[in-house]
Amino acid sequence: MRGDPYDATPPAHRVELDLPLLDDPDRDEPVRVTAEVARWIPIAPEGTGDIAVLRVRNPLPAGARMPPLRRVDQLWDHSFRVLGFPDGSADGVWATGRFRGRQGTRWFQMQAATGEQPIVEGFSGSPVWDEESGAVVGMTVATDVSGTTTAYLIPIDLVLGVDPELLPCPYRGLEPFGEEHASFFFGRDDDIDRLVDAVDRRPLVAVAGPSGAGKSSLVRAGLLPRLRAGGARVTELRPLPGRPVAEVLDGVADRATGPGGRTVLVVDQFEELAATDPGAATELLERIGELVSASDSVRAVLTLRSATLDDVLVPELAGLLGSGTVLVPPMDRGQLRHAIVSPAERAPGLSFEQGLVDRILDDAAAEPGQLPLVESLLTELWTRREGGYLTVRAYEEAGGVAGVVATHAEAVVAGFDPADADRLRRCSPRSPGRTATAASSAGRCAGPRWQPTCARSCCGSPRAGSWSSNAAPTGRRPSSSPTRP
Repeated sequence: MRGDPYDATPPAHRVELDLPLLDDPDRDEPVRVTAEVARWIPIAPEGTGDIAVLRVRNPLPAGARMPPLRRVDQLWDHSFRVLGFPDGSADGVWATGRFRGRQGTRWFQMQAATGEQPIVEGFSGSPVWDEESGAVVGMTVATDVSGTTTAYLIPIDLVLGVDPELLPCPYRGLEPFGEEHASFFFGRDDDIDRLVDAVDRRPLVAVAGPSGAGKSSLVRAGLLPRLRAGGARVTELRPLPGRPVAEVLDGVADRATGPGGRTVLVVDQFEELAATDPGAATELLERIGELVSASDSVRAVLTLRSATLDDVLVPELAGLLGSGTVLVPPMDRGQLRHAIVSPAERAPGLSFEQGLVDRILDDAAAEPGQLPLVESLLTELWTRREGGYLTVRAYEEAGGVAGVVATHAEAVVAGFDPADADRLRRCSPRSPGRTATAASSAGRCAGPRWQPTCARSCCGSPRAGSWSSNAAPTGRRPSSSPTRP
């Protein structure tokens, strides 16, 4: 980069980056993009620092993508591989080896494999792939002391920690997890295994449990990725009140019974149809029962509250659902800890202040529908983070587990015109002493989350917003990654 690594003033010129591993058959030379220095951490007297975060100015070419990043605190003896560009190796050369212990600088020593490419200066800035975790765990720095080159890993949390705005939010707030969020979904491994086994054995599987237990997230972020990985075709049905059952199932039978492997029909939020139109829900369930009974290659999965079964179950389906019902209880303390702590490893610069996780667990134990409350709380703490830390002070300011959704609702209401806010409060069921406290139990207007259409119908205002976590900042994905100087 032609800059002095000890100078606190960053280079002002733009940087050209080669992408040598990106294949482009129409080009004879490596793909090249232009970047500028977004953050510059010079080498400190004790040897730390030496980080430049680059922001790519032009769009990345097709095929370029961010590798998975993960914070791993225990790396001793893990195998790694890294691509470097030492003198004479313009196309790059791979080095492998094993991690050793953490140094006083919080860097990890990297020991190259005997007889292979040594890790020298041309490797500095390269991302390091940890074979055990299957992710990039940091950036290489090669230092030359008295003629001897020693290689270290700067952990990814220290790299991204130089600019907290680079951190992606790993929590979902009041929104359910989808398949695209599977890498952030933790705490339900045993339940996913039970569901996969049930779908293998039973033609019709009902995922039942109390509101707030995370049934939809379990199916979408847990079960569906496993089914697709196993080669199953997944067809999603979205029944809506007032929509004829024949229309919901239009074409499903042909797709489900066509040639190929197993087909799994997924009926999410079935309980909403049952609550508003039990007759239509029963009819849909009967039709699905006919489909799965007619073919061994068709399975169906639906989510519902435990009490909903009593309203829609008919004798003909009792045998199918009796042994095919998987009960999803609220998470226990260990599962909830996993759901809180593990996603932070996917936002590697994110850490919890000492004692915060246990306080969240203690307070969540007394709350019904704990999972959406905790997810909403964690999202709020992320928006209030200090550097890369989620703090006890932010927890208290947000109202804790019990009050976070109401606190967020009050902030949304405060953004309305006074007349609109008054009408909004009148159409929201609430408890004395807190504005829109009903939102703390997932605040239903006629659905699982407060929707803008509900607010418009009550307030007649195009400014009406949403109780969901989308009203809060969701953070930015890193627009650049550490690169070699």
